[in-house]
Amino acid sequence: MSLFKRKSKVNVNSEEKLQKIPHQNKPTVARSVSVCLLGAEGVGKSTLIHTLERFAGFPGASHTEDSCVLLWKDVQITVWETHLCQLKEGTVPHADFWYLIVGVDDGMTADLYQVLEDAAALPFRGVFMSKSDCLSFIEDTEFIEDLQLEIEGYLEEYDIITEKFTFIQGSAYNVEITDFLDDIIRQ
Repeated sequence: MSLFKRKSKVNVNSEEKLQKIPHQNKPTVARSVSVCLLGAEGVGKSTLIHTLERFAGFPGASHTEDSCVLLWKDVQITVWETHLCQLKEGTVPHADFWYLIVGVDDGMTADLYQVLEDAAALPFRGVFMSKSDCLSFIEDTEFIEDLQLEIEGYLEEYDIITEKFTFIQGSAYNVEITDFLDDIIRQ
């Protein structure tokens, strides 16, 4: 599998984006956070961002091809899609914290494993195990638990897992999206 080689087209920070929102449409915001979603090509990062935007977007909110600004429980969330090649190139946006996006249909891919050393310095909050609704065999729960243990092992090897680290099993198409949003805004 080849890595997605485009550079992020986003060079505007979230404060500049907010200034573009007409004053009458600005929602009440208690605080702001920024989060990056990191994963291999095809794991569902873009789908997840589009679903988050449909679910928690607000009138006048800005979005680009690989980011969006959301409002969830009075917290403004800027979400960036980040590709593995950006991590290697050092062209990742600044974020308060990061989530690793892993497709349960692919598991821990070789290209993802190769960037873990570079990712170790980033403030990871958790793993979103995307496409959990795609499994069609009988032992779905056992398979996902085994995959989570495998991912934990790799992340522990690079000291990425912290006390507050979470694993969220879900799909960009199901209600787990609210679990993911709640995890993003927790302090």
